[in-house]
Amino acid sequence: MRKRIFLSLATCALLVVMTIPAHAAIVIEGLCDGQLGDPSNGQSKPGSGTISAATVFPRELLSPYIGMKIVKIRVGLALDEGFTDLRGWVRNELEGSEIASVSISSPEVGWNEAVFDTPVVIPSDQDLVFGYTFNQSKSCKCISLAGKDELDGFWPALNGFWLCKNGTWENRSSSYEGSVCVEVVIEDDRLPSKDLALVGGKLDKPQVRFGDQLNLSFTVKNKAMGEVCDAHYMVSVDGVPVGELDSHTTLSNRQEETLTIGFASDIVPLGMNHDITIKAVVDGDENEDNNTATVVFSSYDTSFEHHMLIEEFSTEKCSNCPRAIETFAQLMEEGYEDKTVSVVHHVGYYTDWLTVNDDKEYLWFYGVDGSFAPAAMYDRRPFSDYGGSNNNSGMGVVPVTQVAYPDNVRPQFDAVLAFPAFVKIDFPTFAYDEVTRKMDVTVQMEKMPIFDTQCQLPRLTIFVTEDSILHHSQAGYSSPSFRHRHVCRGHLSDVWGDEIVFNDNKAEMAYSITLPEDWDAHYVGVVAFVHNRNESDRNDNIVYNAAHIDVKNCLSAIKTAGTDSKVRCVDYYSFDGRRMEKPAFPCIQVTRYADGSRSVRKVF
Repeated sequence: MRKRIFLSLATCALLVVMTIPAHAAIVIEGLCDGQLGDPSNGQSKPGSGTISAATVFPRELLSPYIGMKIVKIRVGLALDEGFTDLRGWVRNELEGSEIASVSISSPEVGWNEAVFDTPVVIPSDQDLVFGYTFNQSKSCKCISLAGKDELDGFWPALNGFWLCKNGTWENRSSSYEGSVCVEVVIEDDRLPSKDLALVGGKLDKPQVRFGDQLNLSFTVKNKAMGEVCDAHYMVSVDGVPVGELDSHTTLSNRQEETLTIGFASDIVPLGMNHDITIKAVVDGDENEDNNTATVVFSSYDTSFEHHMLIEEFSTEKCSNCPRAIETFAQLMEEGYEDKTVSVVHHVGYYTDWLTVNDDKEYLWFYGVDGSFAPAAMYDRRPFSDYGGSNNNSGMGVVPVTQVAYPDNVRPQFDAVLAFPAFVKIDFPTFAYDEVTRKMDVTVQMEKMPIFDTQCQLPRLTIFVTEDSILHHSQAGYSSPSFRHRHVCRGHLSDVWGDEIVFNDNKAEMAYSITLPEDWDAHYVGVVAFVHNRNESDRNDNIVYNAAHIDVKNCLSAIKTAGTDSKVRCVDYYSFDGRRMEKPAFPCIQVTRYADGSRSVRKVF
């Protein structure tokens, strides 16, 4: 009897085991890296109607999962009220039809997970768009952003779903910190149970002086459900081992760890583009395809003198701007005037009589949440490069920063000036004719080969500036003698720069302008700078060197030329360039000397 009972129980147990379906392994993917944005900093798309938020998963992210099934979508929210009819979806393209969608009932702050009725099979060599749609009667800041800033990380839309003919998508990627918090759950038997991946490496300085210490930080992530611990890392440069380190940290699913190793840059010969390779070794790792990562550095032994470009945003309506003006004036007196080149754009806090249309183009650097003043850019570097800040926490990382007091700005100047310059700018010819008011300038540039590792799309931008302009009504300043300095009057180049074509590491470009009558030529100057141009990323338009020259330097040279020569003739001209039979004051006096030189001066 006992034996029978035993057999029956064993048989039942076997039947139970046989009828329980096996669960496939899963992995969760998304550009936000499992993170959620601060609920107090949710984003929105203004307007009444249907709102969509989407993020594009690039084919490179999806390639390890080709043929596997997406079974769920995860939507991260910063708010759980102010909207209705929340629905998650997947598409082949932003304006395409939905491959799959699912309603999300009872949404909550944080992650909301929903199962697709029919799983989506991941195609080969194709991007996929994941997002969600809801209805709002007014702006609702429920969109959460976190993780990586990607080129297609944040696409909001009003009426942006495929049934609406007037759907309008806007790429606001890189305007904030992070991508839309949308993730997918991928299920397949082929997924590894243990998978440690190298997901990024970063150098403290990609161009390093030969022999200096180089610090490499790299990040590893557990991409599988099983825990990972006791990892060993090996680092080499051009195949030469430079160091090893171990980590005994236990990483659960999607947890990350960042490690740092340092070594001298003279481990390999002086030169460009040395490969640093990091390799991870973990017992039981079932996917070794993602166990290595490579970053590149270049070493140098010399560089050009670096002049930093200061672009200030200031207007007469800004009552706080005089404080910033005084900050810069004090720093110039401390010796920074010889290391910097300055220009002021009269925008940021409304506009004034000195605003030009070119100035308005640069409001793009503020991002999408509006501008402010006083503000500045230093070599157009994102303020994270030098410890700056802005006055709007929603702006994310942008090149525009607040201008505070000298003690705050001085270390920012020093940090930016510390970047080496591998391109220089000269003015081999510069001429101004006081009679015709025509100004001609030739700009010559020379680069070191290592400059190509800094900047792949070099542009030359040339501002025309005017100094010492008497103000009309400067807010926050009581002196009637206050004068504006370094005012941007316009461009000789395109507002976003002209393409530079180097030949044997040199380039030369020439420009001309006839100065308007209401500009005081004695205070007019030219500011030239070499920079990168990336119209899709505000933080990738860095200035690599700048230079300036003033008309008064040219006039001084002309006036000195004939001081010891015999006068040949004296002519008089009106301010519009007409020769006068008899002088009628005020006018321009041109004295020509026997040696061919001349002097020009205004006569009143």
